[in-house]
Amino acid sequence: MAPGTVRLGRKRPVPACPNPLFLRWLTELRDTAAQKGQQTQHSYNKAISSLRRYPLPLRSGREAKILQNFGDGICRLLDQRLEQHYAQHGPDAPIHSLPEDTNPAPGPTHPRHRHRSADRSQDPTLSVGGASPPKRKKGGVRVREYVPQKSSGGYAVLLTLYRHEQAPGSQGFLLKSELQREAQPLCDKSFTVPEPGSRYTAWSSVSTLIQRELVMKTHSPARYSLTEKGRELAEKLARGGSAAATGAVEG
Repeated sequence: MAPGTVRLGRKRPVPACPNPLFLRWLTELRDTAAQKGQQTQHSYNKAISSLRRYPLPLRSGREAKILQNFGDGICRLLDQRLEQHYAQHGPDAPIHSLPEDTNPAPGPTHPRHRHRSADRSQDPTLSVGGASPPKRKKGGVRVREYVPQKSSGGYAVLLTLYRHEQAPGSQGFLLKSELQREAQPLCDKSFTVPEPGSRYTAWSSVSTLIQRELVMKTHSPARYSLTEKGRELAEKLARGGSAAATGAVEG
């Protein structure tokens, strides 16, 4: 070594993520959503950040539910990918390292540089309620999209869950009492007290939202959260109800 040369010490290597497959799959989902201009890209991005910070290996998508920003939809997607992985590489295939024929997860690409006209059949988010073109019945009659009327119970619930998801530190779900309390200012009917001559409240609309796969009800006590399909509709409502122009407006 030449005199006066300063020898720099080696930097300590950054620990690798112990769940590289899950990281890769979430990155693919995030990039696909960004390519299509879907707001779900932000949900995937939050999940990726949580996964990078988690120091222990996970054995399933369901097990990942303990992480922040991991809702039922994301966990279900990971389990579906896991089943495909085992089918392709065998039931004993390792899941805490990338297969030899698998490239590392690609970095984020700005949506501006992507083509939004990509083949929808390649979009893995469609398996949990991603947006799809309006369906047509026999005879060419278009099936109109369900859109809750403004200030109705369904409208208030969807918008409240969507706003809660966007809040920093959100767990991605609300309990019944929390949801009723936060949604009430957005609704012109009570969530707890029926109107005179009726046994129904604004809360009755939640059953419709669940049947239409817009809202999920899990755990006990019940936790309410948006599905991918519900999140897309709620985003339209948050932008001013643009979906109502072409959809069927219901309460």
